[in-house]
Amino acid sequence: MPKDCNFDELTTALIRPRLLIDTARWAAGRYRRVRDLPGAVAGLLSQPESQILPRLAEVEARCEFERTSKPECYRPGRHVQVLAALLAETAAART
Repeated sequence: MPKDCNFDELTTALIRPRLLIDTARWAAGRYRRVRDLPGAVAGLLSQPESQILPRLAEVEARCEFERTSKPECYRPGRHVQVLAALLAETAAART
């Protein structure tokens, strides 16, 4: 993700259901890296910061694939968790 990307640009580019985006934005406002990042992607907290956003984007894309193609595998709570982490980490990268 580019450093100048903001919530609106990111969420517009993702093209996800409004409820999913709104819920993830709410959760992103309460996000704490040490507490929440390990739940979004196990082991990512110990990786270099340069790997956090690309890995989150990859995991979010997988969640979206499951949402649209494999509804029996889809876990909405996990998708919200990963998307919230992606939004929060993108915002943090801007500062």
